[in-house]
Amino acid sequence: MWTPFRKKNPEQAPSKPVENRGGDFDEAAARVTSVPLPKENAGGSEPEQQEREERFTIREEWAEGTLRAIYWPLAEFHHPAWAITEEEARAGGPHLLPLMQAIADRYAPAFLGRLANRHSELFDALGFFAVLTWQKMKIVNRAIQEEAVAKAARTVNGAGPAPVPGEDADEHTCELCQEVFSSRVKFAAHLPCRKAN
Repeated sequence: MWTPFRKKNPEQAPSKPVENRGGDFDEAAARVTSVPLPKENAGGSEPEQQEREERFTIREEWAEGTLRAIYWPLAEFHHPAWAITEEEARAGGPHLLPLMQAIADRYAPAFLGRLANRHSELFDALGFFAVLTWQKMKIVNRAIQEEAVAKAARTVNGAGPAPVPGEDADEHTCELCQEVFSSRVKFAAHLPCRKAN
């Protein structure tokens, strides 16, 4: 049975006193050096210099654009007075720049590294959405240009409202697989092109 204060067994030999286990004080002091350690050169070591050269630098224009983007939804959907002016962007950009640089240097690489290791399928899906968005953006921009040309032609000719050209009449060709579609809707449903792979 365990007791907090055990009595020593009388048969046990008494413990010896500790005699200078670490050696003499002078011997210990002699082992400690007082010579200053050499300092690294001012430029840093070679790996540190390479790291600084490879560092992603945030430009001030990006900080200004980010500041405008933050307030864009409010200006678009609530009231135009929320829009950031050029002077406000130039004044606020330098305040946002250190935060964006810290995110680019410290937080984003660590976060993306952990995320990529744990969820590789997420990055595959992001790649898919990036390609799909790029292809759809090209089609939408082409359609907007065609509609703008048609609208300009209607106003120049003075004709009444005309049907939007290309809804079912124009043919659209996929740039990847060269398949021809009879309408924009069918063409958009075809994307992303799976036959090209």
